[in-house]
Amino acid sequence: MSTDLGPTREMKAAFEPILAALKKHRERIASIDGVVAIRAGFDFEAAKPVPAVVVAFRPPVVYQGNLSAELGVPVALVEASPAEQLTADPRAPRALERTLLQPDIVDFAPRRGTYHAEGLPDLEPIDDTMTLKIAASPDAGWPLLRDFLAEPARDRMAVGIYQFTAPHVYQAVRDNLRASETAFLNIGLHPNQEAIPENGSKANDIHGDVVMQRLERHLGRRFDFVRASVGSGGAFARAYHIKVAEEDGERFCLSTGNWQSSNLPPFDPINEPEALPPKFGSTYNREYHVVVEHEKLAGVFEQYLDFDRTLPTSFEAPVAAETPDLAIVDEQEPISFAPARYRAPLELTDRVKVRPLLTPDNFVGHVTELIAGAKESVYIENQYINLIGDEAEGKLFDNFPEFLGLIATLRTKVDAGLDVRILLRNYMAPEKVELLLAVGFPLQVFRFAPRLHAKLVLVDGKRALIGSHNWSNEGTVSNRDASLLFDDERIAQYLLPFFQDDWKRARPRPETRQPRVVNPGELPFAGARRANWEELYDGAPPGRSRRQRTPLEAATTTPQKPPAASPGGISFSPPKTENAMISFNGIRKSDGEPLFKSIDVPALAEKIRSGFAPARPAETEAAQRKKHLSFGPPPGTNEANLKQVGWGVVYGPNTPDEVKTALAPLLAKRKAAAQQFYRELDLQPGEDFRAFLARHGVAPGGVRPHKVPFHLLLVGPPDAIPFELQYLLSLEYSVGRLCFDKAEEYAAYAASLLAYEEKKVPARKRGLTFFGPTHTGDAATALSSKHLLTPLHDGEPGMGSLAERLEIKQELILGKDANRATLLKLLGDATSNAVVMTAGHGMGLSNDDPELMKEQGALITSDWMGGPIKPAHRVSAGDFTDDMDATGLVALLFACYGGGTPRFDDYAFDVQIELAPKPFAAALPRRLLGHKKGAIAVLAHVDRAWGFSIQPKGSDAPHVVPFEAFLQRVLAGGCLGTAAVDLYARGATYSAAIAEVLRPGANAATDQELVISWLERNDARAYVLYGDPSARLREE
Repeated sequence: MSTDLGPTREMKAAFEPILAALKKHRERIASIDGVVAIRAGFDFEAAKPVPAVVVAFRPPVVYQGNLSAELGVPVALVEASPAEQLTADPRAPRALERTLLQPDIVDFAPRRGTYHAEGLPDLEPIDDTMTLKIAASPDAGWPLLRDFLAEPARDRMAVGIYQFTAPHVYQAVRDNLRASETAFLNIGLHPNQEAIPENGSKANDIHGDVVMQRLERHLGRRFDFVRASVGSGGAFARAYHIKVAEEDGERFCLSTGNWQSSNLPPFDPINEPEALPPKFGSTYNREYHVVVEHEKLAGVFEQYLDFDRTLPTSFEAPVAAETPDLAIVDEQEPISFAPARYRAPLELTDRVKVRPLLTPDNFVGHVTELIAGAKESVYIENQYINLIGDEAEGKLFDNFPEFLGLIATLRTKVDAGLDVRILLRNYMAPEKVELLLAVGFPLQVFRFAPRLHAKLVLVDGKRALIGSHNWSNEGTVSNRDASLLFDDERIAQYLLPFFQDDWKRARPRPETRQPRVVNPGELPFAGARRANWEELYDGAPPGRSRRQRTPLEAATTTPQKPPAASPGGISFSPPKTENAMISFNGIRKSDGEPLFKSIDVPALAEKIRSGFAPARPAETEAAQRKKHLSFGPPPGTNEANLKQVGWGVVYGPNTPDEVKTALAPLLAKRKAAAQQFYRELDLQPGEDFRAFLARHGVAPGGVRPHKVPFHLLLVGPPDAIPFELQYLLSLEYSVGRLCFDKAEEYAAYAASLLAYEEKKVPARKRGLTFFGPTHTGDAATALSSKHLLTPLHDGEPGMGSLAERLEIKQELILGKDANRATLLKLLGDATSNAVVMTAGHGMGLSNDDPELMKEQGALITSDWMGGPIKPAHRVSAGDFTDDMDATGLVALLFACYGGGTPRFDDYAFDVQIELAPKPFAAALPRRLLGHKKGAIAVLAHVDRAWGFSIQPKGSDAPHVVPFEAFLQRVLAGGCLGTAAVDLYARGATYSAAIAEVLRPGANAATDQELVISWLERNDARAYVLYGDPSARLREE
């Protein structure tokens, strides 16, 4: 196999002045503001690419100097690729320069892995009668896989997959196995499942580890999966990149793309074209898929998949770190894969010759022979051809010789004048294109298209290769990938029009506009929008891989001796030893058992140390600022005087006009009161705390009511206005939220609040009720009743109770008396006290329960004695009937999920345990406020509530001051948005404390201390107010 691949003598001569200029001027160029990388490369803007000094800037390029005149050689000013922005050193030579300077050094090879096949069948060609179907995405990929999965497995389905996140594929796999009571599902999974991006075609996907959790829950012992043997010490070099599903040793499906929505859009363009979303053809990837029914060929894949699952995984697998956000400029006329008509799948039942190709087994040799045998044409579709690794720190010869031989063979076909066309993804790094040009490929054989994820080779219009192999060192030699090589003209001719259409639409030069890596809190540049890394790229960014425990590992850690499960939603028990377990409780409606298993303290501490600082930088900074700032309106103003402090409404993205109309009476009254400091603001999609404030002309660190008023009413659900934004705004502003399903509920809230304020309805008694159910043997509710409600009721010795100080009446309802009927009366009878505080368990449901958004966070009363939670054991939104009356009520609900549920567990640090398909506000607070005789406001806890709110670490006494302060401010007539300042400040203080502990040089905290501090912080920050933050109990 020839590896004769390198710059020609003529190419070296052409680069001599470029290398001389680099040697002389590199330091000077590196000092220019915004320069990220300096390299030998090509100027693609010229009519014909010419060797040039390439100066890569952080996008966009704003430099106006004439470097070409200064250096005396061609200079190309370009936007740096994201990989360069993350890893490049402008003073260090890059790959092509290293190759030109040191062409004879061949002392490095990429990772090969430890794979050795034993007892596996030969991967020989099969020439036999078979049934096969071939389809492309976005045309018919999902319908093809859907139909394959619709036929239930009799005995077993085996899957080898790189990424598995598409919800419709998960449901189809689940339903396939549910159709049988005996069939098994075995999955081999790439160990690093991607984070779900907030935008783009995968925004509604489910984290791959969550998919595994769901399948395990539904199938129980009939489900088994392993994380593939990948990484240092593993069988496969960098990726378990295969995409194969095999069923019963008789049939299988092989794809070029993952089981993700970007690769398998959940639509049927051929049979249901009317259901296609706008810009369908320019949104989803080009892919190819093959379904084959043939026992021998299916048996080959079955045995290889089984073998992969036996390989050892007890090594340090690389796990992708957090991916950065990008600023991108959307195309005005994006390239589309939508043809004049979508093409139906090819279906054959006939004699077909096909060879299975796998890495590390036999791929690179046979694909090199395939290219070598070309007589007329070679057409290739692939994401990239990557010589050298992502950081481009090596030299051209730092590649596997097999891979260099493949590329050299392809170049010989170019040199021989064959029709060679290579279609690559538009965001392939320009530096990699330059390497290909340097070794003799002319630019005209390449074209570049977005969303190109397919891996296809067509030779002479007669042979076709379809599979998962990317053209890189590991992709062709040492990862686990699978492809099919067909010697069949019918198949090649079916695929040819797809390639021809894609070639016509593609661009003749590499992408000039590169995404800009943006830091948390940084605004995209003018004309750009914020996007997730995963929206454009597969896998982790270069230099951003580290070992972490995965969501599933965190959720399934089993203690040697599990602690007794708390029967309700208050997770209360601080760990007593370094080896204690942290319980991720939330109680299932179905059986009263915890939703998640436990994780040990050292493992959680490791996550915090490795990830806390970069995980939530905006909040950490906000917490540190709290050392110097105090919450409140501008100095010298009165929070109740809206003319001084201002009042504003913040609409979430795409708020319907009917919602704004429904709130008009309330807004009109607030506008009249706030006058010049009244504002109607909006939150843009994907905008965070800093960006929102910056766009409205302010920064964290002080209220400027003429720009952003002190009182802010957020209007929209948490998937439009994130809980995180509300947490952070509440550190400095008076913030409340309204989020209802119907415009009529917004109107009802506005009407009932105005009626209350204008004294058109009677007021409740200015009194206080504490409600705390307990359950036999339940330490959690014992803690809340004994160490929270009772001290609040009784007061501290020598100070008297809150009721005595305010001269109001109060009542304490605990234990068996805290039943369902009593709670309904407290909430729904206008003769009850104005302020009600509950402390107890909130009900949790599994994340695919159809009643999740209606019932999660329902308040469990003393009627529950264990076992499944029935309607008679709880108070939920549906129990608050039309004849009830919550007018004038302010409620504080201390319970798990009492205020809402984030999409992902806030306590499963730096991993994604999915609690719900999307974040949502709890139904009970929304019902109390949206009722025709609705409450003024509800303060409640998002996610699970922990006992640290009651009894901090190192304290034997209860800590009730923040709750007491809230109740005192409310009952004294203070604005509700400012009443909870002490609760919010605790979260900020704990954030600052953790940041201090993790600061280099600080005294090291034990695992136990760090974990408890982190739990205290997450618990303290998660209180949210529903209702107008400027509202108050009225004076009688």
